[in-house]
Amino acid sequence: MVQPIPQTCFLSLPRELRDRIYKEAFPTLMTTFLLGPNQKRRPHPAYLNTSLLRTNKKICSEASAVLYSNTYFGISNPEHQLKWFHTIGDHNVKRLENLRFSVESEYPLANRNERMAWYQLFRFLACKATGLRRILLYLDAEEDDEDIQGAYGAGIDVRFLRELGRLRNLQSITISGYYPKNWLSYLTEKMGIKVEEGWRKEEAWEALKRYQLGTEEMIP
Repeated sequence: MVQPIPQTCFLSLPRELRDRIYKEAFPTLMTTFLLGPNQKRRPHPAYLNTSLLRTNKKICSEASAVLYSNTYFGISNPEHQLKWFHTIGDHNVKRLENLRFSVESEYPLANRNERMAWYQLFRFLACKATGLRRILLYLDAEEDDEDIQGAYGAGIDVRFLRELGRLRNLQSITISGYYPKNWLSYLTEKMGIKVEEGWRKEEAWEALKRYQLGTEEMIP
């Protein structure tokens, strides 16, 4: 007589093993861009599959803890992102450890409401995202081989930097793209954490130097 093969329920596995499975399901240090309704999806090597969260309440609770603490969530539309944070709830916002902000070069041309959305986002995170530890910040600008000066992106907005400086409990910030000369030193002093410049090619360093000409007086 053929003996039936014993079946093992997923939840009967040790929690340590389940957590390892969750980590495999949700890529570590993978930026998942959350875009607004009018933004085109950016090419990306992998998309986040959250179907595991819809299995049952216990698995959802365990898997969510891994998802929100291990994944870098990319933010390029602050208004849309605030709505998403309210959707996932304060308990999951507290679990967030890694965020990547991407600010487009058209930022200075945005209307006041769009700029305010960035300020409100930073204030919300300062209050609710108490587990936040690492930030990647990319500030875009219109590149011009002849003259990059004048196309400042978010670098023209000192208040943007001040609102970012409200965040607490961080371990590190890495900034890339284009920003005024004193921004890194300001954040280091204001937040008392490690603030690094992101990696870039040699020609990009030269572009940054051209961008920073005349920004010495832009002190928050």
